[in-house]
Amino acid sequence: MIYYGHEGGDTERDAVLEFVSQLNQQEYTAAIYRTLNQVNNPPFLVMIEKLERYRHG
Repeated sequence: MIYYGHEGGDTERDAVLEFVSQLNQQEYTAAIYRTLNQVNNPPFLVMIEKLERYRHG
């Protein structure tokens, strides 16, 4: 969950999104779930799934 409505929140949000966007698409699926009708920087969810063939254990 990313909450960016605090000082430095925009920087943190951007860093997480940049990191996740660089994950290898052969190994991970990434998605964002966010509300569209809320104001004041509502938090949003970043989901990361490691694909089955790359799981260990």
